[in-house]
Order: sequence, then structure tokens, then C-alpha cells
Amino acid sequence: METLFPSKIVISVNGETALTTTLKDDPADHRGVLSWHHQLKDKKLREAGSYGYLIKVPVSKAQLKAAVEKGSLLLRLETNGKGGIAVYGKSFGRYPLDPSLVLKMK
Repeated sequence: METLFPSKIVISVNGETALTTTLKDDPADHRGVLSWHHQLKDKKLREAGSYGYLIKVPVSKAQLKAAVEKGSLLLRLETNGKGGIAVYGKSFGRYPLDPSLVLKMK
């Protein structure tokens, strides 16, 4: 039987909740190829194969406008309960990219 390790996370933008979700597990397998490739070469498995999930956080036009007026945009990641959260960069996990902020003007 597989044991899962879920984490409930809350992401806020400028103090307002933007996304609440539950990550169902702390996955690690061949999809975390970057974690395998970039771990220390000391014959120990640390976070080998760990890859997580790609999360997209919605930011409203009003929040962007407020951030421009204030001169900063504050993103906060929190966990509720026993779970945790890992933020991967371009050398670890599944996706070869660093945490990014993409702004689309419409």
C-alpha cells in the first residue's frame, strides 16, 4: 500500500489569499530527473528524484495595480498542518525553470 504525504498550502498576494490547494504527495521518481542529476555525488540519496508540482498563482489586475503603486509585490507561501513545501529551481525537480513571475497585458 502506498503512503502519501499531502500538504495543504495557501498562497497569498499582497496579503490576500490567491490560491488554496492540497498537494497530494511529495513525489519522487524518474520525472524528477533534474534532482537525480544535480544531487551531490557522494553515494547518498537525499532528495533524489523529487519533483513536486508546477503551481500557477493567479494575480488580479487590481493586485498588480496596487503593487505598482506600492512599489512591491509580496507573494507568501504557507502550509497548514503537518505537510511542508519545497520550491524548486532550474536545477532540481521536474521543470528546468526558476520560480518566475510572468505578466500578460490584455
